Amino acid sequence: MKKRILAVMMATSVLLMAGCDLGSDNSSSESSGIVEKEVNVWSTYNTAKVIRQTTKNEKYTQLPAQISVQMMRGEYEGAQLVLTSNTEVSYKLAKGELKNENGTVLPTENISIYHQKYIEILRNYNGNPAYNAGDAIPDMLLPMDIAVEYGENVVKADSNQGVTVEFNSEGLEAGVYTGNFVLEIDGEKQNIPVSVEVWDIEYTGRRTFQSSFLIYRDQLPAGEYSNTKETVDAYIDFLQEYKADAYVVRDIYEEEHFYESVDRFAHKNAASIIIPVDFPLSYKAEESNAHFQEAIEYIMWLANQSTEENMYIEYAYFYPSTYDEADIVPERQTPSVNFFKENGEYAKTLQEAANKLLMDLEFNQKSPELQARILQAVKTIPAVFTNVHYNAEWVEAFDTAFCPYISLFDDRATMQRYQDAAIENANGDLWAYSCSDPDYPYPTFHIDDTTLGMRVNGWMNKAYDIKGYLYYSVNKYSMMHEENPNAYVDIYEDASRYNQTNGDGFLLYPGKYYGSDSPLASVRLASYRDGMDDYDMLCVYENLLNEKAEKYGVELDFNDYVADLYNELFNGVQAYANDSLVYQAKAELANRILAIQNEDELVINLLQKDGKKALNIYTTASALTVNGESVVGVQQGCGYCYTVEQGVDAAVFTIKAGDNEYTYSVGAHKVVSTDTITLSEGSAKEVVDGKTVVTIKAIDDPDYKDFLRPSITYAISGLSNVETLRFSYENVGDEELEMRITLLTTSGKIVIGTNYCGVENEREVVMHIGNAYSVDWSSVTGVEISFENVVLTETGTVLANDRKIAISDLWFDIQ
Repeated sequence: MKKRILAVMMATSVLLMAGCDLGSDNSSSESSGIVEKEVNVWSTYNTAKVIRQTTKNEKYTQLPAQISVQMMRGEYEGAQLVLTSNTEVSYKLAKGELKNENGTVLPTENISIYHQKYIEILRNYNGNPAYNAGDAIPDMLLPMDIAVEYGENVVKADSNQGVTVEFNSEGLEAGVYTGNFVLEIDGEKQNIPVSVEVWDIEYTGRRTFQSSFLIYRDQLPAGEYSNTKETVDAYIDFLQEYKADAYVVRDIYEEEHFYESVDRFAHKNAASIIIPVDFPLSYKAEESNAHFQEAIEYIMWLANQSTEENMYIEYAYFYPSTYDEADIVPERQTPSVNFFKENGEYAKTLQEAANKLLMDLEFNQKSPELQARILQAVKTIPAVFTNVHYNAEWVEAFDTAFCPYISLFDDRATMQRYQDAAIENANGDLWAYSCSDPDYPYPTFHIDDTTLGMRVNGWMNKAYDIKGYLYYSVNKYSMMHEENPNAYVDIYEDASRYNQTNGDGFLLYPGKYYGSDSPLASVRLASYRDGMDDYDMLCVYENLLNEKAEKYGVELDFNDYVADLYNELFNGVQAYANDSLVYQAKAELANRILAIQNEDELVINLLQKDGKKALNIYTTASALTVNGESVVGVQQGCGYCYTVEQGVDAAVFTIKAGDNEYTYSVGAHKVVSTDTITLSEGSAKEVVDGKTVVTIKAIDDPDYKDFLRPSITYAISGLSNVETLRFSYENVGDEELEMRITLLTTSGKIVIGTNYCGVENEREVVMHIGNAYSVDWSSVTGVEISFENVVLTETGTVLANDRKIAISDLWFDIQ
């Protein structure tokens, strides 16, 4: 990946002294017992949570005392300063004027400054080694003016104090805005340099990522001393600013809130409309059932409100929480099957809503085209179903929006099973969630976890086609332990509400104590929003590529253009513990978006086939040279296609169209033929229609059959610095395939992933090696693709049936 280093990523640190009388006699101070004040002001990545204690400061990346961000238009981006003081001091950071190169001023109302408020954990339940019992971790974001008013703008002695600065680029023109903020420490002032680069990039149109963040109205009095509609509305609106759509639970105003949802849908962040019906376990889709009648009425009203411009019904969803986590709650299992199965009670409800619409006078006033679109949306309204463990029978049979723990997607084969179900099922969709579980190293909202995971989660959602996120409570303001429910808790000091998980159940803090009509955000909620901003920026790039694909009448796979960025950030659903990476990836994404917005409408598609690489260059330019040589193009859609072949070595291509010049780098590669394949006992290969087809037979060894794995092994030698391993395969047998992919080395095996493929389907496998695994390639002797030898039945294990796979050569991308 081409690395673009952000302005904030300077390797040096700055030590600034504050509160010192530079003309005083130091020896006199020492003899009098007065401790001379020393304050170190520094910055670090906004994804880093710097604890109040200074004991771990050497573990943080300490950058100069400056504020620097890069962002697209219409999003938020934050930076943070840290003050480390040997004595207690008061401080204040004040906004200053920021101008771009054209003299345009960044409005001060687009800038927010927060005093980070710490909360101490009594124990680390998450497992993240960065935090320990007794650590005071920053969580609440208290506006600086409120901190000053309440006297909380204090740095404790021998402590860190974090300051978050957020910029909103809504309505800003592109450019670099610079200036100074003023940091005042015990009355002494110093300038803090500020740079805000706004890229000429903006997400337009309706957001696509959905969410369900639950607000419990009955919990609001414990923090806000009120649960009036005005209070609830303030929470809904506040979450919407953070790109989180709300679902109000136990809401006496639920009908009113539902009807108002179409008005809130005017907000650019809105992407979801909850139909507030929670079906009981005994639910039947019958006219005599009140829940059935309620669901039908809501669906019909929303359908009739839908127009060509605002298709509200396409953004609707149900969250029947009564069926939550049925895989670990036995009494919910049979009702879940009855409710979610194909043609089950839920599907019957949607079908009946569609039937009633056909008889509805108001609906029949719409155009036939709009009616058809609405009816299709009604029949496919997703119902979000959470589950803790993967259940093959349910995933294959249920017609629902699966919403498993995010950790389940760490296994590629399991994730592919969910993805396939989301595509094949009528109401299928794919969401994810977290609560008290999972734990580190997966993305969580736990206080004793980094914010980096949830920021990178936005990239993961795009990579894996996850369409929504559910969080079960943002405002648990009283204790939730069963032995002492609804007990008083110090909301600002106690990190635990339920199951001894720090931060679980709350992402907001009550504003009432501080005189605010709105709640106060946490660092964790801000990280979710920042991840959603990154998701939207990826969508900008995808939309641009789709426009080019349509223009030239070709297929362009978005993942081909961003896979290297994903690979630099995470493996599976585990983010790499390096805060700088997400900022580098976002800057590189901006480079690619800006590059594709060129006047020649030039876009390059890199093809990898038959052991060769080729560049298809699509452009409106009628003449082109590559590395100084003219290339003949052919008409392609509303432009031309120029094809250039590349050898196995790395190369840089200089492309000229008129006076414009573009460069494109291609890495080296090596191909390992299927001719090198060896097979486990009993398996066989043959060539059919030019394809290598392998029949995988189970190994009939009565003593070890449960432990053996039949396999296909490619012989490997002479490789180094492998970035990515690729191959494709097709399931041409009668049994589904689930494989394990392993590197064989002279010292053992390294499992690098799994893969799944249903019958008569095919997959392209792309395994990133670079950051994910530490591999000495000189010791690699083979790549093994193996399969389960047995299947479990009610009476024990039996040998697996034959599996048949058509498999390609291996392809290695080399750094």
